[in-house]
Amino acid sequence: MRTQRTLTHIRVNLTGDRVVCAMKRTANGGDFRANLSRGGSGRMVTLTATEQQQCVQAAKAVGLEFAGVDLIREYAKAPNFFITEINGNPGTGIIDITGYNYFVDLIMYIETKTGQTAQPPADSSTPATTESQEEARKYPDEYVALQQMDQHGQRMTATQNGMLAFFRVRYGRIRVQ
Repeated sequence: MRTQRTLTHIRVNLTGDRVVCAMKRTANGGDFRANLSRGGSGRMVTLTATEQQQCVQAAKAVGLEFAGVDLIREYAKAPNFFITEINGNPGTGIIDITGYNYFVDLIMYIETKTGQTAQPPADSSTPATTESQEEARKYPDEYVALQQMDQHGQRMTATQNGMLAFFRVRYGRIRVQ
């Protein structure tokens, strides 16, 4: 008698020696590929300690400190898993699925590793302006634009949300007009 196999596709994002988020991906319409970019869907999932350890080791084996690791869980008689791919650019769709912005972990990891925290550039060459104009100039234009979108309740993509979180960690929260 043949045993039925059930396969679960999982994307795991990690920074340094730590898994920061993971999602189960489901293929769309009979396609075997479960990538979100190919129309797949996802939901947050919890990994075993062994799965987490193996994902970190796999990323280290290819020299990556920030990665997306794909694994497949197989359920036949007992659960088993296989690492199938390691990505140096893990994508941003997982942020919408899990609600967890891993860019914050990446920034903290880089700052800890380098011992440096970036400061906003000082620009003394600009003429005196009003306080709100001066405040806005302290920050990158993209941060100001994203903050305005957020303050006005405009829908943002996962990438825009990630960048906004990055800027907030880097420069702190701001209010713009």
